Amino acid sequence: MIDQAQFRIASLLVKIGNAVTYYRNRKMEYLDLTSVQSDVLIDILRNPGITASEIKEHIQLSQSTVAGIIARLESKNLISKKFDENDARKVIILSTVSMRKRII
Repeated sequence: MIDQAQFRIASLLVKIGNAVTYYRNRKMEYLDLTSVQSDVLIDILRNPGITASEIKEHIQLSQSTVAGIIARLESKNLISKKFDENDARKVIILSTVSMRKRII
């Protein structure tokens, strides 16, 4: 059982985390992205040929969350998908923006 001091620290950490997420979301509004969408896009830019399951592992999100983010980024024309030539079950996520273009 946790004591009152530990509970207070845990509560403060949650508040700090929520404040950071709120601030990051506000900073990304002008690009019409959320902070998590920007994290996924950065992961795609840094790892050409990445798959959704690799994004899931890198960013520690659920499969359904990653699928939703990929769908939203695709609808915004920021990414595209293609099937791996050697394995049709494997879908590769590609960025449609250049690393030279500053997105963040």
